[in-house]
Amino acid sequence: MHFGGGHGGFIATRDEERFVREYPSRLFGIEETALQGEYGFGDVLYERTSFADRDKSKEFVGTAAALWGITAGVYLSLMGPKGMEEIGKTIMQKSQYAAKRLCEVRGLSMVFPKAVFFRKL
Repeated sequence: MHFGGGHGGFIATRDEERFVREYPSRLFGIEETALQGEYGFGDVLYERTSFADRDKSKEFVGTAAALWGITAGVYLSLMGPKGMEEIGKTIMQKSQYAAKRLCEVRGLSMVFPKAVFFRKL
């Protein structure tokens, strides 16, 4: 991806430290700043990173991952609380539409026409 550049993903789980400590990469979160109503993004549980504890960390990534992580956090915040759900529904609808249109081409058919599938576009 990105010619060897940053990778990012989204993890959803209960907000319990015992789970969060086991994630295998850098984690970024949103937190209130000293100014009421203002938020910032940064490392979550920094002490578990290779920057803090090189020989016992869960990850070994650098600045590119940090920049992609912060970008993902900003993106999520701009999408709002229903953003991921909306994106998921859009992907489902467009995937089903594309499959239907492709099946209209002579010689093409779906092996499992009633199967549910999800593919990013």
